[in-house]
Amino acid sequence: MIAFVKGILAFKDAKQAVVDVNGIGYSVDVPANAKDRLPEIGAEVKFYTYYHCRENEVKLFGFISKDELTVFETALSVKGIGPALALNIVSKLPPAEFQRAVRDSDHTTLMRVPRITKEIAQLIIIK
Repeated sequence: MIAFVKGILAFKDAKQAVVDVNGIGYSVDVPANAKDRLPEIGAEVKFYTYYHCRENEVKLFGFISKDELTVFETALSVKGIGPALALNIVSKLPPAEFQRAVRDSDHTTLMRVPRITKEIAQLIIIK
């Protein structure tokens, strides 16, 4: 739906960024590790996005790379993983490490992410 948002970075903190796109501020939830990788406020920024819409919740999640977005979407596709946990996975595991852990059936690496149990790690691996 919204593949990416590109504009001027108006705000950033550990959980959120606001991107000014021609006078409209898009609030984007970001991984905790994104804040230090973002440019200074006032600089141009681009987020690859995931539009999340539920009965009582609409959120836009943003990622600096397409690989991070892929990890987020892969995690979301697993039963028992919602957006908050998927975002936490992206925050704790770089995409290459996540992909290696899945490929090598490495439960231990996946379980370094808080709230990932061995059962959830197995579900991620077989997905």
